Amino acid sequence: LYLAEDIPTVDSFMDAITNVFHSGDEEMDYPDPYVVMSFAGCEVKSTVMHCSDNPEWYQILKISSQFPSMCERIKIQIRDCGHIGSDKIICTRFASVTALSCLENDGFLPTFGPCFVNIYGAPLENNELQDKFKDMNTGKVEGVAYRGRVLMQLKTSLSELTDRAVDAMIEEDRMYANKFMRKRKYRIYGTFYSATLICSSLVDSP
Repeated sequence: LYLAEDIPTVDSFMDAITNVFHSGDEEMDYPDPYVVMSFAGCEVKSTVMHCSDNPEWYQILKISSQFPSMCERIKIQIRDCGHIGSDKIICTRFASVTALSCLENDGFLPTFGPCFVNIYGAPLENNELQDKFKDMNTGKVEGVAYRGRVLMQLKTSLSELTDRAVDAMIEEDRMYANKFMRKRKYRIYGTFYSATLICSSLVDSP
């Protein structure tokens, strides 16, 4: 798990009241995101990055499981650590083990990335009092609103079980991710040639 960009704030009704009493605190406008990864009944959490919409974790999340497994999907969920009440789910993505591996004789174990993964959820205009699209955040229904992107990588290794579920990433791996951070500015040009069957009541002149 490397980093994330453009993570939104998902305020509940109680958080909105809290923000009123901290109206002069700009940090209250940012989320406190962390990542939860689960597979085959095992779960591991990253550290909470306080007051950051562009968090940088640079952590290795480890899940010990037998392989091959009867479970098909790896669950990756981003949550916002709540100031009052329970934590809020920002978005949920699933990774298919079958799509990320090849179990033939000359195949490979589940492998992915490093790559940016776009994340989607419910429209941010809906709060908990009128959020009928909350299943989009939990992954039950496909999300429609962009909620940022996460730079991540998946590796599978056959090794002994370990008690350390979270490790810090070494400096060499941190530097390796820099080449994926390059951004380029570009322009999109479109050309409009002609149109037909336009209703005459919609235009004032030819």
